[in-house]
Amino acid sequence: MTGTGYAVTLLREGRFQKSADGCTVRKCNTILLRGPAGIIIVNPGSVWDASALHESLKSIGVSPEAVNCVICTDGRAEHVGCISLFSNAEMMIVGYDIQKRGDIFLEHDFGDGIVPYEFDEYLYVIGTPGQRGQQVSLMVRGWITGGMEQDVPPTVRIAITGNLFTDKDDASSVSIFDTFEGNLDETMGDTETHVNCWRRSRQYVLDRADWIIPAFGACFKVQPEFSSTPCVELA
Repeated sequence: MTGTGYAVTLLREGRFQKSADGCTVRKCNTILLRGPAGIIIVNPGSVWDASALHESLKSIGVSPEAVNCVICTDGRAEHVGCISLFSNAEMMIVGYDIQKRGDIFLEHDFGDGIVPYEFDEYLYVIGTPGQRGQQVSLMVRGWITGGMEQDVPPTVRIAITGNLFTDKDDASSVSIFDTFEGNLDETMGDTETHVNCWRRSRQYVLDRADWIIPAFGACFKVQPEFSSTPCVELA
């Protein structure tokens, strides 16, 4: 498999569902990138997902030992639970923390949502505070693949956003609070500041992506009307 940029594979399509007893089922999307910076896994899953993840990687010819970077878009349990499966990795990003092997933490200000952490000309990580305060998104140039394809389609701009976009339906929400459901992150400050920050993060992604891989469910193509819905228009 050759091409310009990164092959982006949705290893596991996650789901979000409310139950009658007030609990929620959350199983995150897990994504694999293969390209100039090596093999990168995004949001590997909970502590109970390790065995299934190992099998998914094996099915496309990738071993956990070959993964050299792990990225979790925020610190939620369903994202970070099985990161120890990738102990050979040279770097790990969890929310705003960047750690390298040897307990070395890099100083980088994701908080302003302006300065990206760049891997190369095809991949960078940017702070996109939203439903969770310290949240990042990956901006990728490459192509979305099922894992084993030999033909490389044209390069597109792909955003891997975690909880900034819950799923495809969330991109065209009719209410600004549909996603929050009353669950605002206290670290974000007052509601108005929080919502404006969330709007800016979403618009940043919509302006720069052709496709979005959200927190749960299938990837989707960015549509012009997403930028005019109440939940994403800038104040």
